[in-house]
Amino acid sequence: SLGAGRCLMPDSAWQTKVSAVLGLMAVQITVGVLYRVAQAHGGGFHFSTMSAIAIAETSKLAITVALHVADPHRKNGSSAWAAAVGQLSLSACLHIFSLASLYTLNNQLAFYVAIQMDPGTIFLFKAANALIVAAIQMLCVGRRFSGEQIRAMVLQMIGI
Repeated sequence: SLGAGRCLMPDSAWQTKVSAVLGLMAVQITVGVLYRVAQAHGGGFHFSTMSAIAIAETSKLAITVALHVADPHRKNGSSAWAAAVGQLSLSACLHIFSLASLYTLNNQLAFYVAIQMDPGTIFLFKAANALIVAAIQMLCVGRRFSGEQIRAMVLQMIGI
C-alpha cells in the first residue's frame, strides 16, 4: 500500500506522460481544424498537399535530429551512425521504403477524406481505429484480446 502523499510514478515521469497526451491532443485538434480552414470554397486546397506533407515530415526530422544532438546520454554521433549502418541490410531498407510509401499514401488519403467529410465524421472514425486494428489482428493473425481490453477499445470508440 502507498503511504500518504506517495505516487505510483515519479513526478517527472508523470509530467512527461501528461505533457505527451496534451501535446497529442493539441496536434489532433489543430490538424482537424486546419484541414477544414485550409479548404478552398467548393472543396480542394489552394496548396500542394504533397509539399505540405514534405514540410511537415522535414520539420519532424529536424526536431528529431535536434533532440538527438541535445541528448545528454549520447556519447557521440558517429557511434550511433555506425550502429545504424551496421544493422540495416538492403532488405530492411526496402521494408522501410515500403512503409514510407504507404505512409505517404495514407497522408494523401487523409487530405482527400478531409475534402469529402465533415470533421466530426473524421474524428469518429479515428476514435474507432483501435477497434478496427484489433479486429484485423484477430482475423488475420489470430490475436486474442481480454474482455477488459475489448471494453477499453469500445469505450475509446464511443468517446468516453
